[in-house]
This record gives sequence, structure tokens and C-alpha cells, in this order.
Amino acid sequence: MKDSLMPAPEATQASEPLVKDILQVLLEGHERIRRFTALAVQLAHAQDVSPAELSETAARVLHYFTVELPQHLEEEEQCLVPRLFAEPLPVELVDQLWAMETQHDACEQLLARLVPLWTRVRDTPRRYPELAERLARESHQLMTAMEEHVTMEERILFPFVRTCFSQATLVRLAEENLLRRLNTWGEPLPRQDRTLDEAGPASPLNP
Repeated sequence: MKDSLMPAPEATQASEPLVKDILQVLLEGHERIRRFTALAVQLAHAQDVSPAELSETAARVLHYFTVELPQHLEEEEQCLVPRLFAEPLPVELVDQLWAMETQHDACEQLLARLVPLWTRVRDTPRRYPELAERLARESHQLMTAMEEHVTMEERILFPFVRTCFSQATLVRLAEENLLRRLNTWGEPLPRQDRTLDEAGPASPLNP
């Protein structure tokens, strides 16, 4: 599992396209949401896993949901929302946007309950057996809520955005977002996102 957190090789990083449109960037963020909610569920059902691996996995999940997910949400807020609300919006879409905001609130409530649990597993992994049932219940709820939210954005919001803005504008927004990442975080992508696909040693939490 430790190998999965090593920096990605330079060749891999160089092969990634530097400029995508903003919706492609946000869709990649959705895939990271799905990967880390799945990892959170795997953590909640871990069996025959060492305390060290439980701690490391909890740390990865905790880092994603407390650092990287807020960055993704900030990108949506800064890149799309101001420009979207500068356009005339159909009433139906406004209703859907309010529904998405409600989904955000529900996810935040679930995370408020999960973050202390992940923190305990990270810091005292031997307490995992007494936390597993709550972790499983809350993690499954989070996966369901997150999937409902990102699917709604992909099926309703993102297609509407493509009808509102030219491809050149969407690419420019992605370039602006890349500069914001560099200025704010010092790199194009969060470190753990770049290394997530690297295969580490097989284990129940890193198949």
C-alpha cells in the first residue's frame, strides 16, 4: 500500500494533457469522489488488515474528504456558478440547482459524522472493531448521497453548461482553474490524486 503513495513518475505526468475543458476537469473530480467513497466503504468492511494499513487508509480517506473534496467544490463554485447565474436560467433548472444544494447539505452532515470516525481509526487503529458498524452505516449512506449528487450534475447541470458556453470558453475556464491550482496549491493536481491509480501491493484495501 505504501507504494501507492509514492510520487508518480515524470513520464506519466508529462503524458497527461495540460489543457482540458472545465467540465472534463470536474468530471475527473467526480471520478475521484467515487473512488474515495468506495475506499471509505472498503475501509468500513476491512477484514484481516493490519493496524498500520487501517491507519494509512483512514488517513488517505480523511485527507481526501477534508482537503481535496473542498477544493473540488471550490472549483465548481468559482468556475461555474458565477457565470451560470449570469445567464437566464429555466425555472426547472433553478429547481434542480436547489435540489443539488440540498444534496450538498446532506453530504456535509454525513461527513461531519464520518470525519471523527476516520480520525480515530487513523490515530488508534486498534479501536477499529468498535467503530466498524458505524463506519459501515455512515459510509454506505455517503456513497449513496454522493452518487445521487454527482449523477444529477452529470445528467442535468453539465449538459446545460455545454449549451450555454462555447468550447473555447470552457477550455479557458479550465486554464484559469489550472492557474488557480498552481497559485493556491503549488501543483496542477493534488498529490494523492496523481498517484491514486498506481498499483501498490495487493491487500484487502488495495486490490
